[in-house]
Amino acid sequence: MEMLIRRPLPADAPVLARLHVLTWRETYGHLLPSDFFGDAHLEMRQTMWERILANPRPEWTVLTAALGDELVGFVSAGPGSESGTDSSSR
Repeated sequence: MEMLIRRPLPADAPVLARLHVLTWRETYGHLLPSDFFGDAHLEMRQTMWERILANPRPEWTVLTAALGDELVGFVSAGPGSESGTDSSSR
């Protein structure tokens, strides 16, 4: 099966949120309390992705990777933050 790289659609927000939480859990799970990645965190990420996808900014690039109809990855890149704050809160 061939991987398709594409820009995400607003309807992709729930899947992107789930992928975002899963990747953070795998990467940072050993550093955070077990309940950190609960429903509230997932809802927060979904709200974030809904906002990002509804109002794309030209200085940011977001791409998804799909196998068939299933999103399996994503990337987001843009300018660094001078203040040192988390750029995902854009």
